[in-house]
This record gives sequence, structure tokens and C-alpha cells, in this order.
Amino acid sequence: MKREENKLADLIAGLDRYRGFVDNFDSLIDFALFMFLANPTEEQRKHFEECRQKPAYLEAVQMLGELSEGYHDSLGDMFMERISHGANSQFFTPEHICDFMARIADGTGESVCDPTCGSGRFLLKALQQSREEHDQEPTLYGCDLDHRCTRMTLLNLCLNSGRGDVEWGNSLSLEIFKTYHIDRVLVCGKWMSFVWQYSPRETDMEALNRERQQTIHTLLGMGILYERPLRQRERENEREDQPVAQAVEVEPVAPIEEPVRKPPVQLEFDF
Repeated sequence: MKREENKLADLIAGLDRYRGFVDNFDSLIDFALFMFLANPTEEQRKHFEECRQKPAYLEAVQMLGELSEGYHDSLGDMFMERISHGANSQFFTPEHICDFMARIADGTGESVCDPTCGSGRFLLKALQQSREEHDQEPTLYGCDLDHRCTRMTLLNLCLNSGRGDVEWGNSLSLEIFKTYHIDRVLVCGKWMSFVWQYSPRETDMEALNRERQQTIHTLLGMGILYERPLRQRERENEREDQPVAQAVEVEPVAPIEEPVRKPPVQLEFDF
């Protein structure tokens, strides 16, 4: 790890001297993610209130934000160095390889899928490549069997204003335990990720989408605009010199829907 990342790791280790690094690492991730959650649970709210009384948490989040500039995955580096040590084969693809893969894929820039996302570094590089090469904001999808990895991916995407879905689940069996849907809002001229969390088997999706639409109306009243992604043909017809009009009434956004999941292709070899 870099010297700055080692400083952050040392700061995390000291967040609570009665707990180990792993617990403090998880605690920091949950603390930072709370700031992006649209529908936090009471347990998440309680944890945030407890942690924000300690200045070290705010300092750690600020340092993490600085280290994440340039689509860098500091969380993944710390995870490998201080937590996994290669256990369960959790070695993440080096960032320069992820950057290379994103560039040779060089698709339309509209959507990117990583069914074994780890800490989300391939999604980060794909996001960077789509923005720099195509001037587009891709819809991202990541899934991992390790919930800590899922949350690292989610936080990395939020720190870089990504949008899409991140799921805790098994990409092979298609068993999904929890889904994080990432919307975006425009705050002070900058896009910010806004996360809705739900468990597919336990959540009333109609009620969730009603709450989401009510939140959009509330934010609009505060002068905060919700992003409504445009289709390709609408982007092509949009004039670059057209002035941006302030919306008076918010239109219903597309409801959150379960991401389309397809079983893996079964390959047969006849020797």
C-alpha cells in the first residue's frame, strides 16, 4: 500500500482500540455508506449517530475520499493487505489490468456488468473509461458473494458518483440476499449517488417505489433535482447549446425493478 493508505489503515485501526482492524474497517464502511442511503434502517441510523461522535471517523472518511480521487480503489488495497491475505482466493485484479480490460472492451459505454465484482475496481475503471472516452454515464451492475466486498463496491461507486445496482448474492445460483439500487441527485451543480437498499424476498416493491417517488418530490421542493437517465435517441436529439430549464413539476421516474439475471451457460465438451 502507499504511504497515505497506510496512514488511513492506522487511523482505522485506532477507531476503537477495543476492537480489531476488521471490525473497525466494517464500521467505517457502514458509517460512510449511511451518508448515501435514502432508506436507512434504525440499526444503521443508530450506528451512524454513535460513530459521528468520534472525530476520527470523519477524518477517516475525508482521507478515504481524497485517496479515492482518480477512480482509485484504496478500500480494496487495505482489504487485501490487512484482512483477506489471499484467503478464499480474494486477490483483486490489479488496477492497471482493470484499466486495460475496460479500454479493450470499449463498448457503447451504456452499461457494464461484473458478476464477481470484489471491491468494484473494474467497474470504477469502466466508469472512468466511459466518461473520458464516450462522455457517457454508464449503468453499472456488480455482484459478489462476500457482503463486505459488496459494500466496498457500493461505497467506491458512491464516492465516484456512479449509478446502477450492486447486489450481495451468488452469481452462479442467482440467489440474491440484498440489493442496493443507486440513483443520482444534482446537489450544488454536482451529481451525487443516492442509494435505495432492499431484500428481494422481503420488500414490498410497490411501497418502496412510492417512498422513492415521494422523496423525489421532497428533494425537488428543496431545489435538488433527481436524474432521469435519457435513452440513446433522446441524447442524440438533445442540442448542446439548449439552456437547462428548471423543472416545475417532477415527472415519475422509472420504478426500481429487479435486475435481469440469467443463469450461466452450460458448456459441454465431448472428448
